Amino acid sequence: MSDTAVRRYAPGRAREKELLDAAYALFAEVGFNGVSVRDIAARVGISHASVLRYYPSKDAILLALLDRWERANHDWADEHPELTYEELVVALAHRNASLPGYGELFSALAGEATPEQHPAHGHFVRRYRDLREEVSASRRDASKVVAGLWDGLQIMSLYLTEIDVAAELEAFFARDAAEPRPWQDPDPGDFQLGQEPTPLGYARGRQKRAQIVEEATTLFAQRGFLATSLSEIAARVGVSKSTLLHHIGSKDSLLRSVIAERDRRIESTFAGPEFYSVDGLLDGARDNAVQSGLVELYTVLVCEAMSQGHPAHQYFEQRYRRGIIEFADLLRKHSRHVVDPVRSAAWFIALWDGLQIQWLYDPDSVSIPDELQRFIDWL
Repeated sequence: MSDTAVRRYAPGRAREKELLDAAYALFAEVGFNGVSVRDIAARVGISHASVLRYYPSKDAILLALLDRWERANHDWADEHPELTYEELVVALAHRNASLPGYGELFSALAGEATPEQHPAHGHFVRRYRDLREEVSASRRDASKVVAGLWDGLQIMSLYLTEIDVAAELEAFFARDAAEPRPWQDPDPGDFQLGQEPTPLGYARGRQKRAQIVEEATTLFAQRGFLATSLSEIAARVGVSKSTLLHHIGSKDSLLRSVIAERDRRIESTFAGPEFYSVDGLLDGARDNAVQSGLVELYTVLVCEAMSQGHPAHQYFEQRYRRGIIEFADLLRKHSRHVVDPVRSAAWFIALWDGLQIQWLYDPDSVSIPDELQRFIDWL
């Protein structure tokens, strides 16, 4: 290649890197759905048309960014053949934690891309398949637990600052749940986004509000709260936006109603004393998986609400804290062999969240109850 060709090529590669860096920063700030190609162009200081010369669409930018991440991790792993599987996972967790915005953006995309129509859906399907196939056949089942725990801890760490992902993975691989946690008695707080008063008024109005909540639930599960407009919801219901607002008050109020309805359905699944046991929870996980839309809604929202400014952030933070308290109490009552119930409870909840993500990408290859049972047996 001539010197002239090299000089022409280098600025093009430099511009591609600049565009991906700008997209990375913007996606981490407001999410993929909240960013346009024009936003990326403005961040770099070039025209919209100039961006399209490098990448034909925002989807192409996202896929290039994901490929860059995966390639960098694979290259780094290839440079460290001396590491065992467990050591490699912990080292990569440390490496990812050192990249500003990586955890936030990866976790947000993992939830956002669960619908098949999302441009990154195929990427994550391949990612989880490769994670299973890259380990030996004897460890393939365990890889689902490791990937689920890793992803779940990453999400949880963005709500609970006490969680250090790499440290928790290292303790898990060391089979060490005995080290005391710095938050033995987490305060669940009083915030309840999901508590909504019983709608009043005529039956017809209550019916219309229920229809609005149902349609919003579908759209939030497909696209998330931030990327769904009230106009879209109104169109699905067949009313004007002003009529929609008359029934719901505001978009944040609608989010509260959607979460309240999901919590009501989940609580009905886990109702009764038979569920206040480890086996009962696993039975509930089986029932939960077949309730259309509930897993999708939770996964998309919990991955979207990691930003402090999201209206559901505090709800999910307190939900994690309450969940840890309640499951730790369950472990204390039903298993004297668990040395640190609080830490084990945090791992269990993180694993459940991570497995739900895997299941949404490949339901035929992942059984959430079976993998949770495998983890319980390990405890």
